[in-house]
Amino acid sequence: MTARRTCPGLICLVPLLVAYPIAFLRPSSPGCRDAGAVMARARRPSEAEVFWAKKLPKFKEMAQGLGVPYLPEPGALPSWASPVLVVPHQVERDIEQLEYLVARGVMNSELENYVKEFALPEFHLALKVVNQALEGTGDDSAMMEPNEHLAVFFGLYGRLLHLHPGGAVKTDIINPEINFDAVQSDFRTKRHRVVVIDDFFTPEALQNLRDFLLESTIWSDVKRGYVGTYLHTGFASSLVAQVEQEIRRSFADVLDGLVLQNAWAYMYDGKLPGIGAHADDSQLQINIYLTPSEANLWSSDESRHPSGGLVIYGVGPPASWSFQKYNSESKNSEIQEILAKSGHWNLTVPYVQNRAILFDSTYFHKTDDMSFREGYSNRRINLTFLYGRRDRLVPAPAVA
Repeated sequence: MTARRTCPGLICLVPLLVAYPIAFLRPSSPGCRDAGAVMARARRPSEAEVFWAKKLPKFKEMAQGLGVPYLPEPGALPSWASPVLVVPHQVERDIEQLEYLVARGVMNSELENYVKEFALPEFHLALKVVNQALEGTGDDSAMMEPNEHLAVFFGLYGRLLHLHPGGAVKTDIINPEINFDAVQSDFRTKRHRVVVIDDFFTPEALQNLRDFLLESTIWSDVKRGYVGTYLHTGFASSLVAQVEQEIRRSFADVLDGLVLQNAWAYMYDGKLPGIGAHADDSQLQINIYLTPSEANLWSSDESRHPSGGLVIYGVGPPASWSFQKYNSESKNSEIQEILAKSGHWNLTVPYVQNRAILFDSTYFHKTDDMSFREGYSNRRINLTFLYGRRDRLVPAPAVA
């Protein structure tokens, strides 16, 4: 029996973003001018500030390359149209997002009219076409050749069309009431290196992050059951830079010497399976849940629905395994063999809004099964920040 614990605007037509300041200092108290000057000279940019000052403009430039030079005209394939692998759940998600943007009134009138008159009808038609092509095949995606009857769809699919400003906030990002000394001490002394922190973001930060991710058409990476966005595909913004800097300051002890390895946001279908058992190329990672708890049906009936959260096992891959071996359960059946030897011992952390999970990335982990309410704003979203390279990791002790 499995041992399982449960703890309670148009891109390229509109500039991609104005660079917002990414380092924040609280105003100094009135005092001696000379003392202030000494403090100013002593102040050195943090590693995180240096990283983002250098990288953020580059990330934004890379994301601009995923935009569109102009709005594709119906019946006229744009020059960048090419064969694409079309996944029905992504097209469904795209339709929901376009409808959400129209309902929110966040686009200019020209773009909003274009979306209503041309984009949405063609995305609906493309979904019908791909579903018909897949009917009875057992496949979950189909390669589609550019077609002038779907010129708008082929011009916009997987492209940046609208981007929320994603500006930094003038207040704290992370809840200042959290005792991070105690959190880090708890993490270091635990045999199973996992800590759960509720009410992680301040209310303003949480809302801004949700607005940024729900409104921005940056979800170009398609996987089975979910879509993703990365630093180079539009996820990087002044807001995300501020989040990452505050994470490093808050977890300064456990993250000491560990560089930011990767960061992303994933949005799930809510009815399809999530990510299978795997380990990541990092030493530590922090996952943060953004979708309201009420969207997770587990919150209303724990006995009938899976938690929709994260399952963290007590073992990890052998040090000799390559990334290709430890990062995908579907490509390596040996992962399940290792988990079976430990009786599949795990800690399951349910999905609760504004919950953060800091854990050792050397453990195998997976997305728990999920059942979320329908509707675009109810889709399961999580943020992930990974620190340290696996070739320098210190394996976590096995727990079983």
